[in-house]
Amino acid sequence: MKTLSAIFLALFLSLPMAHAGTIDGKGVYCPYDGGVYSFWFVAGKVLHRYIEGYEIVAGPLDENSYEEVGTRKIDIAGSSSYLYRDTLRHSDNQCYLVNNFKELLEKLDKYIATAKAKNKL
Repeated sequence: MKTLSAIFLALFLSLPMAHAGTIDGKGVYCPYDGGVYSFWFVAGKVLHRYIEGYEIVAGPLDENSYEEVGTRKIDIAGSSSYLYRDTLRHSDNQCYLVNNFKELLEKLDKYIATAKAKNKL
């Protein structure tokens, strides 16, 4: 019985554990004066979306890799600044967490609808 317990304990300890607090499968949208952009993190890649006119388009960082640097920041390849995990700031912009890609696209669509409503022509 002790041998069986030891085997199960060894197997359990050798299983890979999930990393709590990972950004994978989450995203942020970042409004700023004159626009909004977003990042969606999945499988080591970032989907970068922003608004051009009244359309959501892939940004220049799309499909780049990202790296979670310690517990404080996320480095997006090609970006000149980090996304800080504790404040959700990127460059000088405050970003906001979203937990699914559909919600992210809805936020961007809402921004487009607001912009259309403000235009007089």
